[in-house]
Amino acid sequence: MAGGNALKRLPLSALLAVLALSAASAQEASSAWTIEGGRWQQGAAGGTYRIVVEHVGFEHVSCRVGIAWMAAATTGRPAAVLAEVPFAELSNGFWACDADAEGVRLDGDLLAVRATHTYSGQPRTFTVRLGTPGRYRCEDCGAP
Repeated sequence: MAGGNALKRLPLSALLAVLALSAASAQEASSAWTIEGGRWQQGAAGGTYRIVVEHVGFEHVSCRVGIAWMAAATTGRPAAVLAEVPFAELSNGFWACDADAEGVRLDGDLLAVRATHTYSGQPRTFTVRLGTPGRYRCEDCGAP
């Protein structure tokens, strides 16, 4: 009860400052960027890949990587996401993706992501072969 009363006595300006700090921390906790390219084909259907890399956390930074298969735009229809999956082997909270331009490479259907293990500091590159919508195959995703 006393804690509740103390909160009520907080000046409005202090409460607003706490809320603003909380909102700023939430924005810093996540940043994302996208790469599009490559090409997939399945019968007559085809399109490109979209890779979304999101850095999450502020004290313990890790990354989440999403892989999307985009249908090619046609007359009267914009490009659309056909399938989307997380790059599960990398997006488990133990890896921080390199943030530089060469840290994530998409070359045709080959995706390579440089990352550093959050606890051991060991670097490694995760490599996958992208396939038809919703499918990818690890070429090098094993334990470091």
